[in-house]
Amino acid sequence: MSGKLTKAPTTGGPRSWSRWFTTDRRWVKMLWIAAAVLAIAYVVTQATSETPPSFFVEIVLVQVLYAMSVNILIGYAHLPSFGQAAFFGTGAYAAALTIQGVPLYASLFLAVAVSGILALLLGLLAVRTSGITFANVTLAFGQMLYLIAANSDLVGGENGLLASLPSQVSPQSFWLVIVGCVTAGCAVVWWMFRTPTGETILAIRDNPERASSLGISTFRYRLTAFVVAGALAGLAGALYAFATGIVTADTLYWTRSGEPIIMCLLGGSKKFFGPIIGAVALTTLLQQVGQGSTSYLIYVGGILLIVLILLPQGLLSIPARIRQISSRWTSSGPSDTTKAAAL
Repeated sequence: MSGKLTKAPTTGGPRSWSRWFTTDRRWVKMLWIAAAVLAIAYVVTQATSETPPSFFVEIVLVQVLYAMSVNILIGYAHLPSFGQAAFFGTGAYAAALTIQGVPLYASLFLAVAVSGILALLLGLLAVRTSGITFANVTLAFGQMLYLIAANSDLVGGENGLLASLPSQVSPQSFWLVIVGCVTAGCAVVWWMFRTPTGETILAIRDNPERASSLGISTFRYRLTAFVVAGALAGLAGALYAFATGIVTADTLYWTRSGEPIIMCLLGGSKKFFGPIIGAVALTTLLQQVGQGSTSYLIYVGGILLIVLILLPQGLLSIPARIRQISSRWTSSGPSDTTKAAAL
């Protein structure tokens, strides 16, 4: 018998939790990215101590988090939700209702908790369906909340509620809060879909029938994705409320659910950075085109249509598309061997 030790074969089972903090380089890379983002935000805050970053930058970051929450459903869990504004608006209203005498972090935490609980209650019903039925259930629920908010004096009706920052929170501090919350939310999504739970959700997305035949509870895993997406949308709504200073029933309207879906499709769903690229691109496009024309939605729609036709996989597919065109261009010409033979 040889004295050499052989490495035990891997079983291919779920990865242990300890590996995420030791050998998984992707997780370490994500931590470095998060630290770099926070460091840059701190430097920007110190450099602009008198004039904090613009309102537009804050809205872009909020939209990134909102689009990331929607991509959990349409990109990872294959749940086409048309009612994500229900949780976005709920988080905004929860933050506005609790701002009096409550620290900012407590208001944000409450917004996440309320939105997550609401997502759990709705998910117990909606996640039992799929496809267009699921989309209609979420859309109907969101519109119901919109009508309630628009006609309820408790939340200000059509006038809405003020959501000004607490006096002890400066604009520079709130800028760091936004960056930290958005970074933390993106890190949660990155981490979630690199755990056994997230990988199971992806497996259910790719082949739900096979997952069910293996004894996997598709309902439980989809419900988990639905609740996490709702909680992150609530956090985005709370940040949006404090950034704009007011919350109205429009935060619950169905068009608010459509925007992050377009962002995901524009950037590239089923990819982590897709919602980030799409949110930045669409928000910038709306800002720039909207300043130059009163019929900006027509131009925005035309631009988005052209992009989605030429790049059905989103803007993130541009490098792959360039490589594909380049490979076709080089392969169409004569090879070096042919050239040498001709000489």
